[in-house]
Amino acid sequence: MNPTAALSGYYFAYYAYVGAYSPYITLYLKSLGIGAAQIGFLYSIPQVMRIFGPTLWGHLADRTGAPVPILRLATVLALGGFGAVWFGSSFPWLFCAFVVVHFFTSAQMPLVEAITLDHVRDAPGQYGRIRLWGSIGFICSVLGLGYLLDHVSEIAVVVVVTSLLAAVMLMAWLMPAPRKHVARHEEGGSVAEVLRRWEVRAFFAAGMLNAFAHAALYTFFSLYLIRHGYSKATVGWMWSLGVIIEIGVFHFLPQLTRRFDLTTLYFSSFVACAVRFLLIAWAVDTWWLLVIAQLLHASTFAIYHSSAVALVSRYFGPARLARGQALYISLTFGLGGFIGATVSGELWERVGPAWTYTASAAAGLAGVLVFWPYRRSVPV
Repeated sequence: MNPTAALSGYYFAYYAYVGAYSPYITLYLKSLGIGAAQIGFLYSIPQVMRIFGPTLWGHLADRTGAPVPILRLATVLALGGFGAVWFGSSFPWLFCAFVVVHFFTSAQMPLVEAITLDHVRDAPGQYGRIRLWGSIGFICSVLGLGYLLDHVSEIAVVVVVTSLLAAVMLMAWLMPAPRKHVARHEEGGSVAEVLRRWEVRAFFAAGMLNAFAHAALYTFFSLYLIRHGYSKATVGWMWSLGVIIEIGVFHFLPQLTRRFDLTTLYFSSFVACAVRFLLIAWAVDTWWLLVIAQLLHASTFAIYHSSAVALVSRYFGPARLARGQALYISLTFGLGGFIGATVSGELWERVGPAWTYTASAAAGLAGVLVFWPYRRSVPV
């Protein structure tokens, strides 16, 4: 199969799965009678798995030079792990099932990002043209399931997530080997030497703050909107708004990277993050301000993530590409997301949604301050 088509298809299937799981799994858990603190804990499991899993898988991929077989195995085991949800609904059972599925889903994206960056190495701006299919998959899933849940019970979430994990597995098995393998010698120093650079430390610290800020969004945003009287179909549209404009960002990524350096794009996403979460916190009942907040997803995710994966490639180089992407996932989405999900679950019950999202805005502002000295420092 053509590598570009295979990668695009994988991104479509994987982010369709994310579009079904992230906004709606909390609705399913609530339908089982699970409390907010326990929902926050279960929702933090993917972040915990991202702390440990990607580093293991990235190291293995770099050392073996065979990321595709590892990816295929991970998709099979992830599907098997989620299948356990069909056979139990107690908190301990769901905890064990979520640990298995997210340990193996945590392996997948660092490997695919490394394969994709290898594929587009001669034209890095083309990354966005492949990645945008993930955004399209997310929109199809989040809108379709949102409308469906207005008419059927929350068990539909489990049905759809299972089906989409099967599609992810199929696309992984259709994916050919990378165009070329990454060299396995340590050009330009070790991973530890890269991590000793202050701009790299600031990059990861800011990334952790971004993930912390978004944790309350991914965990509770759907419940938050429903509490304020929005229908489930509207919830789907609110999730989709940001992703629709995200597609435009990915499509025009080559033009953006030619006009602005990567560190400027990365820095700007934290300014947008602070503004976005203040709007969500205090303007949820004003629909057009909430729309603006969701449109800022173009910056807080699309520009953030695109510039971040490109900066990782610059910082770590080709010999350490899979490990660099794994560290990015582990330290930001993993550690930062876990802390954010845990803290947001406690804040949600103690001080309420508005102040929880205000804390998210504060994390975005902290990211501005952390990366400020390096906002124009372009890595070579």
